[in-house]
Amino acid sequence: MFFTDAVFLFYFFPAAMVAHRLALGRYCGGTFSAPARIVLFLATLVFYGWSHHWWLLPFLGSVLLDYAWATMLLRSRTPQLRRALVSLSVLQNLALLAYFKYSSSIALPVGISFYTFESLSFVIDVYRGKIKELGFSSFLGFIGMFPRFVAGPITRYSDIARQFQNYGGMELEKGLTLFFRGLFLKVVFADHFAIFTPYAFEPLLAQSRLAVCVGVSAYAMQIYFDFSGYSLMAIGLGQCLGFSFPGNFDRPYLATSLTDYWRRWHQSLSFWLRDYVYISLGGNRHGRVRTAVNVFITMLLGGMWHGPGWTFIAWGCWHGLFLCLEKFAPGGVFKGGMTSRIKVLGVAWLGWVLFRANTLRQAAGIYNVLLFGGSVSLQPELLKGHVVGLLAAAAGIIYCFFMENCFASSRAFAAVLGFVALIFLFSSQQIQFIYFRF
Repeated sequence: MFFTDAVFLFYFFPAAMVAHRLALGRYCGGTFSAPARIVLFLATLVFYGWSHHWWLLPFLGSVLLDYAWATMLLRSRTPQLRRALVSLSVLQNLALLAYFKYSSSIALPVGISFYTFESLSFVIDVYRGKIKELGFSSFLGFIGMFPRFVAGPITRYSDIARQFQNYGGMELEKGLTLFFRGLFLKVVFADHFAIFTPYAFEPLLAQSRLAVCVGVSAYAMQIYFDFSGYSLMAIGLGQCLGFSFPGNFDRPYLATSLTDYWRRWHQSLSFWLRDYVYISLGGNRHGRVRTAVNVFITMLLGGMWHGPGWTFIAWGCWHGLFLCLEKFAPGGVFKGGMTSRIKVLGVAWLGWVLFRANTLRQAAGIYNVLLFGGSVSLQPELLKGHVVGLLAAAAGIIYCFFMENCFASSRAFAAVLGFVALIFLFSSQQIQFIYFRF
């Protein structure tokens, strides 16, 4: 079950809101009760297991085992035993991810990369002493929160536990404003940019430099609107329930450096990698060479998190290399201002070739056309029948670079966007969210 499914929009979500409100009882502010946390967790089991019941098995097994590790960690006083317990949790979670991501005979359960990282961060925070008390219902409410369950934003236990203790109540109007805005970004912008992505990634269409440029640019815009739209929908649904999730995007294509870009793009993953990988490796505390190695390893692991293919590994290495050049190359690479923004955009968009290509050979072929492709024309017949797509793409570019903060909190504007989005949603073929593959 996904956010754009009719069964979610018209049946599950209304029923979940009613059950949530009933579980709150005579709520007048204060603590989010244990019964309400259990109801939320049960709703997530229905949401997640709706179409694939077996997805519940690795989820329940993994998170319950992590709770057991955390409980033993909290009771243990021996440093050696504590290190052994947290190491077992790390190995368990990485083994689970590796098994499903690298197995060709078993379909990857949607959301496994996200809930695994959340559960793992919970255990690590107990080990680091950031979590002093455990409550089983609190853990279930944290790990089983359907709005962010499938593709984030990746959230920390301490953030949600704090909101359990200082619960502010449901915010339906504010939440639906964000939800409909995100739905519009997905079905109007992202899905129409998807029309032009094959110009770079389908061999029969990728015949000229201009066609490939259009295709690569379209994919860069598609993945941005697809994932930022999903994130807004998830954050909005969280606010409907009364919870605040961290943001995931902050106009990344306007970044003035690659470091700035990664502070703006998929923020919840970027900050997770910083806090649990980069800092654990030593961060910038051991000299320039060690810092560069730590940056590169962190980005490499970030690429591998997305998938087992060599293209994802190459994508992680691509960003790791340019981050190291930015930090340590004489004179730097990005100096700020418009020129720097164009350079960052070039690095990010060329990196998407590796991310989207099926093989390294295909990526090399696309780069070859970009560099040495003779023709710069675009066959007119490729654009026939895509008037709506062209208009939507043009509007998306204007929105992304000039108007993203306009009407951000306007409820009337969000209602109009939601109405338009629903028309597009049920009058055209749905395209699955890109990050559901990870």
